[in-house]
Amino acid sequence: MLFADGTASLRRFFFISITATKRLFLVIRRFSPVLLPLFFAVMLSGIYSQGPLSVMVRIMDQGN
Repeated sequence: MLFADGTASLRRFFFISITATKRLFLVIRRFSPVLLPLFFAVMLSGIYSQGPLSVMVRIMDQGN
């Protein structure tokens, strides 16, 4: 996913990732509060190991 315009696409990328994270956050919070720290641990480890793009893709895949 490469963008021609840097700033607009970056804003769009952050907006998509933030909304996907919020949606997943609400779903997880509805199920169990115990899953919340686990979700953040997985997300942080994913960011450190593979980068935020793959984390966003993983979040979008879990949403479907």
